[in-house]
Amino acid sequence: MKEWLIILNLGMNQENFKIVLLLNSEQIYLWQFKIIEEILKSPENKIEAIFIQEAFIYKAKKQVNTLFWQFFERYFVKLKSKEIIKPTLFNSVPKHLVKPEKKGIKQVWKKEDIELIKSYKADLIIRFGFGILSGEILNSSKFGILSYHHGDPENYRGGPPAFWEILHGKKEAGIIIQILSNKLDAGKILVKENFKLSAHSYSESLDHLFLNSALLINKALYQLKKQKFIPLNSIGKIYKSPNNINFIIFLAGLLINKIKIKYQNLFLQEIWAVAKIQELKINDIIHNNSEILNPKWIESLPNSYYADPFPIKHNLLVEHYNYSKKLGKIALL
Repeated sequence: MKEWLIILNLGMNQENFKIVLLLNSEQIYLWQFKIIEEILKSPENKIEAIFIQEAFIYKAKKQVNTLFWQFFERYFVKLKSKEIIKPTLFNSVPKHLVKPEKKGIKQVWKKEDIELIKSYKADLIIRFGFGILSGEILNSSKFGILSYHHGDPENYRGGPPAFWEILHGKKEAGIIIQILSNKLDAGKILVKENFKLSAHSYSESLDHLFLNSALLINKALYQLKKQKFIPLNSIGKIYKSPNNINFIIFLAGLLINKIKIKYQNLFLQEIWAVAKIQELKINDIIHNNSEILNPKWIESLPNSYYADPFPIKHNLLVEHYNYSKKLGKIALL
């Protein structure tokens, strides 16, 4: 594969805010394209150049003790978030070939390539590709290099994303957006969020994690401009690809949870409820975690439920779902 580096302009104080993207190829994943879409929502943004890493080849190591996981990941993990997109906007920008030197596990950029990137006077580099970067490339833009990590560094470093969280029975998986440093896992964190997992589907969990994380880019840029960073309370264990025994336990858990979901859909009904609250102080509930006192629950009709209320003066519009008719309507209470 070839490596692409894209320069974008993002409006800030009536001036262009130039961003450099590091990509694995001219063809990118859908979740990465969503990030570019979010950035380009401002009419002031503009792509100025693309840098291509010459002769980029990635060879995954095949290990017998992780064979089950490798087979599962390759043939059974089908992700909408990783659909291949080739943006047409890539066609109209200048392109430059670069070839970083590999030193151990890190990549070091050549002096002439760094000078070329610096000539664009980028405000920020966003990393979607390459390996572990080090050296002067980290200082080649005004604010450094921004990178996504799908995992909670306080508990789950390394990967695969969401695997170990599901195996350990966690309900959520973390994601951070950070500015990289020369020290591994020691960047300045701009955004730290958690997203729900699907205990019965690894693919669904990953799609939820990747696609939702794409929506955080503008929050990260806002935090960066304000130079607001999030401290970590601890540093978690580094996880790697699961061995065959761990994978069998993981797969068994997925199957058990999938059977539970099927059982619930066949034999159980969802029950929603709507309540009226006489004295509701939104600020206290949101900011102070205050309890909701004396809710007055509205009873629904047999074999049906009310949900999703919307107030209109002294009345409520609600969704009224009837299980017998398998039909939902809008009702006025």
